[in-house]
Amino acid sequence: MNAEQQESMRYANLMLELATQAADENGRISYSEIEKRCSTAEVDPCSMAHDLQSEEYEIDYGGEAAQA
Repeated sequence: MNAEQQESMRYANLMLELATQAADENGRISYSEIEKRCSTAEVDPCSMAHDLQSEEYEIDYGGEAAQA
């Protein structure tokens, strides 16, 4: 597996982790949780939030949740 494939796999695993572990029963994920987990994995939290929204998760930016 080359470096690009490894990066893609790491990103997909982090997205799955956020969707299964960080989302509440309504599909809402705290942006601060996205930032925390993305910083550990060296992933852009804005890109991750956008991709999660495209999968119909709601991102809670500390007030109301924003849906794409």
